[in-house]
Amino acid sequence: MTTRVILVRHGQSTYNLKKLIQGQIDLATLTDLGIEQAQKVGATLKGIPFDQIYCSPLKRAHQTANEIVSVLQTALPETPTPETVDTIKEIDLPLWEGLSFTEAEERDPKTFRAWFDDPANFSMVLADGSEFFPIRSLYERAAQFWTAMLPKHPDQTVLVVAHSAINRALIATALKLGPERHETCTRPTVPLAS
Repeated sequence: MTTRVILVRHGQSTYNLKKLIQGQIDLATLTDLGIEQAQKVGATLKGIPFDQIYCSPLKRAHQTANEIVSVLQTALPETPTPETVDTIKEIDLPLWEGLSFTEAEERDPKTFRAWFDDPANFSMVLADGSEFFPIRSLYERAAQFWTAMLPKHPDQTVLVVAHSAINRALIATALKLGPERHETCTRPTVPLAS
């Protein structure tokens, strides 16, 4: 049995426009361009009979999913409404959310470099003194999503609307790759945690 899964990243958000780290902070909404992007995705996917649609509960992803569904329903009125799932929220970067990428790097250059150079061991020391591993946590949630979702949808087509980092973790975990491969590339010039 095969489950067909289509992953979509949310459209441009107000934080993307400002080049701010979003993570799991839920203050950003879609820009006009982001709404247009979501509608274009809907037009591209129009006619595909989705059995289920999952989305992150964060506003920018949920808004994107709703825009896509509004277009899909013009061709297939029985298209399901999006179901929110916490496991596909964006990467959690509690010490950096709301900062620009430059500000985050200036505050803690060593930790910021670890995000790209050693993602599996990239950690943040939280206010309570505990150590948190954002990439490991992201990959654990991605694996949890597959474990919970796939048995429910054999031989079905599923749309997942989420975020950049979690989508990459979903692809990686589906390919049996671990967090050590997450950001092992040249540091990008565009925001990653959106």
